[in-house]
Amino acid sequence: MRQHVWIAIVLGLALGLMGMERATLGLAQEVTVVGEIVDWNCYRKDAKNKGAAHRTCAINCAKTGAPLGIVDEKTGALYRLAGESWTANKNEKLIPFVAERVVITGTVTEKEGEKVLTILSVEKAK
Repeated sequence: MRQHVWIAIVLGLALGLMGMERATLGLAQEVTVVGEIVDWNCYRKDAKNKGAAHRTCAINCAKTGAPLGIVDEKTGALYRLAGESWTANKNEKLIPFVAERVVITGTVTEKEGEKVLTILSVEKAK
């Protein structure tokens, strides 16, 4: 009987710790974000670094492999873009969308206080 009690206690603690770990890591949520793709670093320095005026600079940075982001047009939130098939080869697949209004579907996680959007699909907004 005592052995069963100890087993139940150990299992309860293990399951509780697993639950805490999941809560700490955060479960990725699938979202759709409409906004503009920007140079992550430039936009973080100054929110004016976007649009047609900043397109050439953003493309040049993206071609070096610098991170890109999307600014949500509804909330103003900045998401760092991730997803190996999209960011591989120095952002090759994303460069045509830089400084454009797009719709991105993906999963959002938070890493070191920053929102990260792992891309599932990208298309120009209508």
